[in-house]
Amino acid sequence: PGRPAERCAARAALSPDGLPLLLFVGRLDPIKGIDLLLESVAQMHQRARLIVVGGDPAGDAEVERLRGLADELGIAERVHFPGAVAQTELPRYYRAADALVVTSRYESFGLAAVEALACGTPVVAAAVGGLPSIVHECENGLLVRWRCAEAFAARLDELVGDAGLRTHLAANARCSVERYDWRHIGDEVRALYAELSLTERRVAACSCF
Repeated sequence: PGRPAERCAARAALSPDGLPLLLFVGRLDPIKGIDLLLESVAQMHQRARLIVVGGDPAGDAEVERLRGLADELGIAERVHFPGAVAQTELPRYYRAADALVVTSRYESFGLAAVEALACGTPVVAAAVGGLPSIVHECENGLLVRWRCAEAFAARLDELVGDAGLRTHLAANARCSVERYDWRHIGDEVRALYAELSLTERRVAACSCF
């Protein structure tokens, strides 16, 4: 999560006007639902800034298309496309944001959601694929069960408009994903291999043919 001073510095750098800051991190693919994200930000009652991390802002056709859509929706001045950033730079973006927003049509897991939560940042996510196993309603984030801009906009307004809710979600964020720590995952994988090896030995010892 970083120290409070680090979070404040990141926020000041990425949202200098003090607007609520929403974040997307991922590849710019239709399955990620970035069109829906832009439409949702446009329909929010509260003005918010959106940073879309991914792609190449220099000549990437998809970035240009999304910029055009943001312009059509009247939010171009509040949407920033820095392109893909180095892994070491991602914590600064996560720390600065009020929420990571995941509008994907499907996610088998949701690595960006885990990364954001590890940095103490709540997640607003579509209730699809593996995301509900990571994002828990009103514990470390908010889930959206309808794939429409109105539903996402309402939940985003709920989060940015309620400082107490943001504080509550952020306080639970990191501890909710500590089970994904690499050491813990390594121990689980090692234990699974040991169990399977033991089972194999038992089957071989009991074989009657």
